[in-house]
Amino acid sequence: MRLTAGIEKLGIPAGSLAVVLAIYTSPREGYEVEVVDDTGETLFQGVVGRGDLEIVKRSSPNG
Repeated sequence: MRLTAGIEKLGIPAGSLAVVLAIYTSPREGYEVEVVDDTGETLFQGVVGRGDLEIVKRSSPNG
C-alpha cells in the first residue's frame, strides 16, 4: 500500500509505502498500517482512512 497523503506532523511524505496490519469496519472503515524507513525502523503505526491508501501491488498466496 502507498499513502496518498503525507503525515506532516511526523514528516512522512505522501507516497510512502505502508503495510496493512489490521482492517476495521466499525464504527467506520479504517486500516491500521505501519510505515518504515529504508533501515526498517518504524516511522508510524496507526489507523488511516480508506482514502489515505492506494494499492501498489497485490501479493499472491504463493509468493
